[in-house]
Amino acid sequence: MHIILQAVAVCRPWKDIVIGDVTLSLSYLLTLFDLRVQFDSELSMYAHIAKTMQTCFFHIRRLRQILRLLGRDVAAKLVSAFVISRLDYCNAVLARLPQSMIAPLHCLLNAADRLVLGLRPRDNVSAVMTELHWLRVATRIEFKLCSLHTGVSIGHW
Repeated sequence: MHIILQAVAVCRPWKDIVIGDVTLSLSYLLTLFDLRVQFDSELSMYAHIAKTMQTCFFHIRRLRQILRLLGRDVAAKLVSAFVISRLDYCNAVLARLPQSMIAPLHCLLNAADRLVLGLRPRDNVSAVMTELHWLRVATRIEFKLCSLHTGVSIGHW
């Protein structure tokens, strides 16, 4: 008899334990998926950030193909729906991460800004960021934590 013990996640084989005629194949988790958030074994959130970047840049590339057919307001709404919503989803788990881990998400937000505003890749987006009324990534995380805390403290959740 051969028994395999592992969760539904990305696993790495560890070792086999043989007890009589039963062999237990053990493995440890590299990444655990829960509510579309990926937790790695070191809780560095690298896997989650990488997957978020991959998905959001896919949507940015797709939206760039149809951008000339859309107005700026429609483009902003589509980017908000497909990119910003994924950036904001469960971003409270990114609190207290070093800036080096948050920087790729900041680049993603800059790419979304450039797409909506029609800027070239080398143009500066900080000057025109206020036009869209979008918060920076670190500020978004802080806002999410504050809103969660307020909701819990007044009894909404």
